[in-house]
Amino acid sequence: MFTNFLIRIYSTGMVIVTGIVGKVAEYAIEPAIRRVGYLTHCRSSLQNLRTQVDELTSAREGVEHKVDEAQRQGKRIESAVQNWLKQVDEITGEAGELWKDEIQAKINCLHGFCPNLILRYQLSRKSKKLEQDAVKLYEKRRFTNFSYDVPPPEVCTVSTEDY
Repeated sequence: MFTNFLIRIYSTGMVIVTGIVGKVAEYAIEPAIRRVGYLTHCRSSLQNLRTQVDELTSAREGVEHKVDEAQRQGKRIESAVQNWLKQVDEITGEAGELWKDEIQAKINCLHGFCPNLILRYQLSRKSKKLEQDAVKLYEKRRFTNFSYDVPPPEVCTVSTEDY
């Protein structure tokens, strides 16, 4: 009977300890592993970003063709399409800056023999964020309406003769 009591206390204590260790792992170990992952996967993160930006750029060209066609027909472009194009420009500009930083990191660091860990971490983290943003924008590339008809201007005639 006393042994059953001790077993219950032991098993209850183990459940509590297991719960605590699980929370510690969730809040301390997982973020540390993610940060180390930024350092080790910097090159692949930048390559994935480059791939996503290339896909986004080709999607942008397709949207621009439809916008140009609508403008030639005298239509106005939807604000959602204009905002999407502006966001694509921002992401491609930020990605271009990251690639310049990547080249700078290689130059500053004995051509890759001595990695600048802080810069690698920052590049990888920013590239992951930009890659996620690029994927979200790429998914929004299909618009139901690119443009709308402009209402015709009001025509009023003024007579110069007296009636």
